[in-house]
Amino acid sequence: MKICFVAWNPFGAGGISRVVSLLASELSKEHDISILCLKRNPGNYYNMDLSKIRMSSYEQSLFSKVRREILNRIEKYVPLYKFDIVNRNYINIRYPHSFRKHIINYINQNNFDVVIGATGLQEAVLIGGISNKIQAKTLGWLHTTFDLYFNKQKGKMYYDNTLIRSRYFLNKLDGCIVLSRYDQQKLAIENIKSYAIYNSIRLPIVKSDIHSGNYKRIIYAGALNRYVKGVDVLIDGFKIFSQKNHDWCLDIYGEGPDRDFLEQKIIEYDLSERVSIHSYTAHIEDEFAKSDLLLFTSRIEGFGLVMIEAMSGGLPVVVSDLPITRELVKDRGVGWLFENGNPEDLADKLFEAVNADLKLYSHNALHYAETFSVEKIVKKWTELCEIKK
Repeated sequence: MKICFVAWNPFGAGGISRVVSLLASELSKEHDISILCLKRNPGNYYNMDLSKIRMSSYEQSLFSKVRREILNRIEKYVPLYKFDIVNRNYINIRYPHSFRKHIINYINQNNFDVVIGATGLQEAVLIGGISNKIQAKTLGWLHTTFDLYFNKQKGKMYYDNTLIRSRYFLNKLDGCIVLSRYDQQKLAIENIKSYAIYNSIRLPIVKSDIHSGNYKRIIYAGALNRYVKGVDVLIDGFKIFSQKNHDWCLDIYGEGPDRDFLEQKIIEYDLSERVSIHSYTAHIEDEFAKSDLLLFTSRIEGFGLVMIEAMSGGLPVVVSDLPITRELVKDRGVGWLFENGNPEDLADKLFEAVNADLKLYSHNALHYAETFSVEKIVKKWTELCEIKK
């Protein structure tokens, strides 16, 4: 098959870039793969073999970007979704003819069998909007949860405009790929056809023995922000835990807007000898190998690939109770769920974890991570792509 990924993501460091790069690389072993990046000078942080994968780029003009931003601002205050003529012509309003024509011509001239809006809702909506002008099967890949894409906390106008417009164009695709059964059910309510396919990892991520608690080290790896990643719950929960436990430490790896907040809390809570913050590392697997638990405190999450990567190294996990973590972790003997946003319950679950038989949980985690091997996940993608349009 000839498969084209259309992506706004510039393929630098990051979770979406990583999973798309891995899938494209694995598919390229059996199929003809191209990537059309809608940014100039895309990167290749995760080392795709560009002798097998054709990477092209085309970026919007400055005028087009300004036009798009103006529309974004209008949508916050004006109920555009109430006007059917706007819904039907939204793609034409948002993107100039020259931009749409370039993408359509690129796809049709290359005779692709499948085109995937590959790095989020924006590309999925765009591909849906031009699907009647391209010959290929069209798919959209949604990388975060329905509840974050269509967030009522951003205001009713934003929610209604985004949901109704997206529903209109996602329905024009041959299908959407989501990361959980929860999101598949949410899209079904909106009558949007979708398929649940988990993100993948290349095994082994970490060459590790079974973890038994000898390191007495808890690790967090992710962005340092409160609203999405819950790093306030992270530090508050560990503070409470540290009052009952006096030998386990916490190492935090990542960057983000709330690093200063965390550093201040570490001083305020007198945890400088037990909590350390480190910059992002491209070799987080080396740190997993020297840890005994992964802590995952997100308030909202599409998938949480770091959980799977940690489990592939034998790390049990302590995770916030979300639809995706419930689906991936509950009743599998690989970790503990704590009430989302509740530092007291997090502390209780940490105390339970450090006093449990970690060898058993570690063994279960290693075995369960095999479910997400790229070889298994790519078979599901191949089967989906082979379904006739």
